[in-house]
Amino acid sequence: MSGFRTHDESDAPEAARPMLEAAKQVVLITAGVANGCEYCVAAHSTLALRARVPAEVVEALRADRPLADQALEAVRRLTHAMVVRRGWVDEAEIEAFLAARRTPVSSRRAGP
Repeated sequence: MSGFRTHDESDAPEAARPMLEAAKQVVLITAGVANGCEYCVAAHSTLALRARVPAEVVEALRADRPLADQALEAVRRLTHAMVVRRGWVDEAEIEAFLAARRTPVSSRRAGP
């Protein structure tokens, strides 16, 4: 995959940085749930809570329920599709993910 620049937290837009750790934990917990890995779900739930991911988000992920946060829900849906379909997601799922990520951060993030 040439032509794609590698990014990390240091070059992410300042407004997006609070979402990065939460999004990582959403991916990891969702994959653990989809794979039925109780250890993974427990470990990443603990890490998510330590990273200040709201408890209601962690509980929803563990129960395989939709998230209220539109951007994190988009991450959850795409991750779930990637895991259960072994990477074969359709264009509509990718477009839905990208559309959710384009919403302004201020409208996606609730709370302090």
